[in-house]
Order: sequence, then C-alpha cells, then structure tokens
Amino acid sequence: MKANLFIACACKSGTSFLHDFLGKQNEVCPSMPKEPYYFELKEDKRNHKEYLVRYFKHYSGEKYILDGRHRNMFFSWIPQDIYNYNKDSKVIFILRNPIDRAYSHWWMWYARNKIKSKFHKTVKDELKRISKEGYQMDFSPEEYAKFVEDKVLEKRLAYADALTIVESGYYYTQISRFKGLFGEHQLLILDYDEISDPMLLSQKLTEFLNITICPFKKEQRINQAPEYYKYKTSFSKFIPKTIKSIIKDCFFRKREIPEKSRRLLKKHYLEEIEKLQKEFGIEFAKKWK
Repeated sequence: MKANLFIACACKSGTSFLHDFLGKQNEVCPSMPKEPYYFELKEDKRNHKEYLVRYFKHYSGEKYILDGRHRNMFFSWIPQDIYNYNKDSKVIFILRNPIDRAYSHWWMWYARNKIKSKFHKTVKDELKRISKEGYQMDFSPEEYAKFVEDKVLEKRLAYADALTIVESGYYYTQISRFKGLFGEHQLLILDYDEISDPMLLSQKLTEFLNITICPFKKEQRINQAPEYYKYKTSFSKFIPKTIKSIIKDCFFRKREIPEKSRRLLKKHYLEEIEKLQKEFGIEFAKKWK
C-alpha cells in the first residue's frame, strides 16, 4: 500500500477543487486532510507507516491513493523522492496564468494578515531576495527545515509558502524535474481555465487514470480567495451594518492587480512561459503572454 497519485500545483491553482473532485470517485482514496506533510520533510523525519495511518486510514482497496499536497511541485528534491518512493506513480499538474496566480496567492495571505506589504512591494522584495540569496525551491530538505525554523511565521510549514509568491510560478523549471524521471503516460498537465468544464475534465482524467470519472455538478466551484481583508476593531460592533459595508468596500475589498505589477511579472515570467510552449508543447501557455 503506497500513494500512487499526486497532485502537483502551485498555490491557488485549483488543487483543493481537483482533490475534492477526485476524492468523490469510486476508485480514488484521497488524503484526509488534504495536505500531507511528508515529502518536504527531512528524510529522518518521514515515517511511512505514520503517513499512511494519518492521511489514508479510510483506504478500502481503491486503485489510486491520492496525495493532494500542492508543494509537491515546488521543491527540487521531491520529484526524485516520489519516484524513489513509487516509480509507478501518476502526477497531475494544473497550470494557471502565473501573474493571476501570484496575485491570488499574495491576497490569500495578505487577507489573513500574514503578509503585511502590498502586492507590488511583496513582488519586488521577493525578486531582490532571489537575486541575492537564490531560489528556495533549490533548498535541500535540511536547509528548508532550518529556514522554517529561523524565518517562517510561527515556525509553521503551513505558512512557508507565503514567502514564495513569485517563485511558485516557475512552472517550466519545476515540471521539467518530473519529466526527467517519469514517462509521458504518468504526467497530466491541465489548463486552469478548463477544469471548470465538467465533461472535458472528466474525459481527460478518465483517459489518464483509466478509470471511470463521473462529471461534477456545475455548482461545484473552484476555491475562491477571501473577498475582503480580515480586519476587526473593538468598536466595530457599534458601527451600523450599512456604514460597515461601505467602509469594507472602500478600504478592504480585493482590488485588481496593479498594472505596474502585471508589467513587471509578465516580463519576469516570459522565458518560463516560452519554454513551456516550445519544449513541452503546452499551447495554452501562449495566452499568458
């Protein structure tokens, strides 16, 4: 008994949606809770029996055991470790416009008050950090563990990806590590804009997994980031609801991506996008340019 199906997407790319959808299929046993912390741990901290008992105790003979941790795509060592763990595994990627994804990623943490800076400053600070210190995705497991201990909010793995808003969008670099190990029949790359189409998604998953996939209902929605920044004051209970609503819309509603940020990221991601097209044949990536 080993996990043999992995979702590998950047944050805010539909991982939760796909995990929930596949988890409803008869031949798939999904990780519960969705985000297993296993392959990103140092090797001496991994306990396979505990991994199975903690996340898959509901297993009852399904063909696929699904690990839905979105960070499976990010770190340089994880593709090799998944291959070493189970070389017959299948991996599903969902790719979203990297600029829209970065903004949604930032907003998720900003709205929760875990990131303090505005989007453009967050992006520029991360680009400076990358230029000076290199990529976090190239950390070793030991370096990453030390990084979490020294620099991550509350020393929690769950908060670590708040510091990789830009870096999580290097799709070509990250997927190429899987392509060097697994066969073409073991990898499926989906367009984020297509996963809301029930029939198309079901058809692609049926062909890839060789099991019957029942379409989801149209009302099942892809997870949305919070609409408002979470801000409370002790005197808010004294403010009339109408006034409170106006204040929220004026000051705390999620805004559009600043145009200067879009221009900066479009230039920054261009090489990655072109490699996705030319080397992997991912034609839907051209619309991101």
